[in-house]
This record gives sequence, C-alpha cells and structure tokens, in this order.
Amino acid sequence: MLDKKSDAELRPVQDDAPPRHATWLTASQLIIADVIGIGVMAMAEAFADLGWVLGVACCLLMLPLNQLSGLMVWQTIVEVHPDTLSLADLARRCLGRAAYWATYVLVYSFIFMTLGDYLLSLGLCLQILFPDAELPSYVWTCLAAAVLLPFCQVRTLNSTAVLLWVNSATIVLSVGLCLGALIADGPEATLARSGGSTHLVATGLGWRQFTSGVSKMAFAYVGVLMYPEIILEMEAPRDFPKALYAGAPFQLAAFMTVGCVGYRYLGDAAHGLLINAVPPGAISP
Repeated sequence: MLDKKSDAELRPVQDDAPPRHATWLTASQLIIADVIGIGVMAMAEAFADLGWVLGVACCLLMLPLNQLSGLMVWQTIVEVHPDTLSLADLARRCLGRAAYWATYVLVYSFIFMTLGDYLLSLGLCLQILFPDAELPSYVWTCLAAAVLLPFCQVRTLNSTAVLLWVNSATIVLSVGLCLGALIADGPEATLARSGGSTHLVATGLGWRQFTSGVSKMAFAYVGVLMYPEIILEMEAPRDFPKALYAGAPFQLAAFMTVGCVGYRYLGDAAHGLLINAVPPGAISP
C-alpha cells in the first residue's frame, strides 16, 4: 500500500472530482454516445473486409468483450480505488507511474485523433448538406469547429443530459437517411452502381484485410476509455452495470443493422463512411 507521500509523488496532477449527479439512465446515454459515433458509419466497410460469416461473428463477439472490459474497470474502481479520476489514473494506482504515462499517452492521443476524425466528418456532412456552396474542404472543417465550439464549453458529462437525447436522435436520423437512400434504390441498383458483390467469406482475405475489418469493429465498440469518468459522476456507482447492460441492445442493433444492410446493398465496394455511398443530393435539402 502506498503511503500519502509516495502516492502524491506518483500523481502528476491533482484534479478535483466532479459532482456526482448522474443517474444510471444518464450514464447509459453517455455510454451510447461514447460508443456509437463515427464508428457505426464504417460498419459496412468492416463487413466488406470480412464477409458475412466473419462480419456477423465479430460484431456479435465484440459486444461481450466491451461489456466485460467495462465490468472489470467498474469492479476495480468500486471495490479497490473508488476515487479514481480516469483510466490513466487507474493504471497509476494499479501499476505505477510508468503505466500512468503509457496509458495517458495512448488514451488521450486516441481521443485527440478520434475527435479530429469527427471534425473532418462533420465538415464533410456540411459540404453534402449544402452542395451549391463551393468552398474548400478546410473551410467546411473550420465551420464545423465553429458549430461545435459552444457545446465544448460544457464542463461535466452529466451536464450534457439534453445533448445526449439530441445525440441519440441524430444518430438514428443520420443512419436512417443513409440506409433509406440505399434501400430506396434496391440492392441490384446499388450493387451495380458500386460494382461490389457479397460473399460468405471475403475473397482474397488475408491477415491485413482481416485485421482491418476487426479493428474497425473494435474502434466502433471501444468505450472503456471513458468509463471511469462516467462512473465518477454517478450518484450510485454500483448501478453502473445497469447502464452498461441497458445500452448494449442499442449498440448491437445499430452496428448489426448498418453492417448488414450496408454490405447487402454495397457489397465489397463499401469504403469509408456509409454516407459516402449515398448518391449526391439524395438526402440533402
């Protein structure tokens, strides 16, 4: 057990814990918002990398792995280190200073690059919504940053309660519009336009293609990076499993629907975000 002096020396920065106001329902919304983002739009490409059998199998297996990792983090925090502030802080308490910095760099560099990807994707969406405005891509990205700036002033996860409902609604709406545009044309037309085809196991499947498909699904399901912060804001941290289980059906349904429908209508020609496969003007005003 570390004494107070050595524990203070190991903690690079002393942070204050946020107030505990979040219910398990809010925590469930946070988990959904954390897990289901841009990754859901890439599920069709993941299926294209793997084919039907491996695509469905990986999509199903990733869910219990996500749940297990969440439960392991929750159990460690609640039973051993209840004042943990982040995943990096948990690594420090369990493994020491070197583990803290390794986890800190991995987690926050991942989040930084993911947020950059989100920003680029939002810029692309603005460009699609306003096709008549001929602006460079970097301008659309800057406009996307300006749109997000006011929302970035929220200082706690629980303060995003209203935004979480907006987030869930926009996820359903955006995915529904993309899938609806594909379904309206029919699989024959979309497969002919994309030049793709479907297979039980992806043709020419090699190690690089296999890991590419699996990594896309792992990226879509990853949520454990933010679970300590979510647990930290809960009124009753022991209710976290309720939030974890409540969000699971929505995650699986979203990933499986986008992956299966996208692959059925685009085949192995599915690349990038699903919105890229929608014909120009199909879902714009």
